[in-house]
Order: sequence, then C-alpha cells, then structure tokens
Amino acid sequence: MKTTMKVFFSIVFILTVPLIIKTSCQKDSSIEHIERPAPYILKLLDSIPCDSPYYVRITFEDSEIYYAASDSNISLFPESTTGYGNTIGKGYSFREQSSSHWAEIMFYKNKSVSDFSFQPASYRFGNPWYSISGANIHYFYPTGTESSYYMYLGTNVTDGYFWITWLDEDRICGQFKAKLIECCGGTESYWVEGDFSIPRVKFD
Repeated sequence: MKTTMKVFFSIVFILTVPLIIKTSCQKDSSIEHIERPAPYILKLLDSIPCDSPYYVRITFEDSEIYYAASDSNISLFPESTTGYGNTIGKGYSFREQSSSHWAEIMFYKNKSVSDFSFQPASYRFGNPWYSISGANIHYFYPTGTESSYYMYLGTNVTDGYFWITWLDEDRICGQFKAKLIECCGGTESYWVEGDFSIPRVKFD
C-alpha cells in the first residue's frame, strides 16, 4: 500500500511541476509585453475634468500674469519649431500686444519618433537645445533692444513638475511648478507655479 501511494504522489508531482513552470513562463511573457510609457512620461495621473476657455496663468513670487484668449489684448498663436537639435516642438503662445510679453506651452519630441504621447500624466521638462523630449512652459519679455527678447524656460529640478490633467478633442489642460532659467546663459532664474488650458496639440 505504501509503495502504491508513493508511486501515485510521484506521478502527480511529475505532472504538476511542468504545468506550474509553463504557467509561470506565460505570466512572465505577458509582463514583458506590457506597453511602457514614453521616456518623457514620469508617471500617469488621474484625470481632472476641464472645460475652461483657453488661458495660461503664471504666478511669480511677487506677481502674477494671466493671459486669456478671450482678452482683446491677448493673441493666441500655434507655435512650431524644427531648428533645434534633434527635436520638433509644437504648442501655443499667448502674446500680450500692449507690452510684447508672451508665454508658451510647448511639447517636444525626438525627430525619429512618429508621434507624441498625450496622456493625463506627469512629464519631464523638455529642452530643444539639448534634444530632451518632454513638455515646457516658456516666458518671454523684451530686452530693451528692438526685436530682442529674454527667453526663460522650465528645467528638470527637484520639486518641479509639469502635469497634463485633462485632454479631449478640443483642449489640453494642465498645471506646472517650474524653475524658469534664461535660455542663453543668463544668471537670473524664477520659481513659478501655474495652470493652463490650450487647444489640442497634434504632431503631423
């Protein structure tokens, strides 16, 4: 009797172990095929519904600018850049006609990538001069010389963030906290926070 039971358990063991190994391999295989976020997406976020008109708000330490497309003094323009490093940029600018100041929300992708992944997510700050894909907030103001501007853009530092919180066929909404640094070697920098709603950006 003992011999019969021993043989029975041996057969069960021999049949069960390959099945366990096969199941385990199938699980590992499915994990390998999970689609990973694009490199410029830091983490996915829950959506926050947004149906606001188009605007951008930037809050500095001691002041705030609010550019709304509905304001007759503000012009909303689509922006596109192809001349920097290995990146292509698209976004929208809000230009204040009375002072020649303006702000941009921009998205940068590598030229070799077919499209940009827009999702409710936290994005790294992109930088066209260093061919870094991602999202960014830009701020411009005149230098005092005709047709010359200081340009500030957000950079990847601790405590900064750029979030897309909502997107649909008509708009992209988001929030940011950024250290704005002058693009061309200036020493000034500004910590800012803000939010925005812009028309849906699409890469052709």
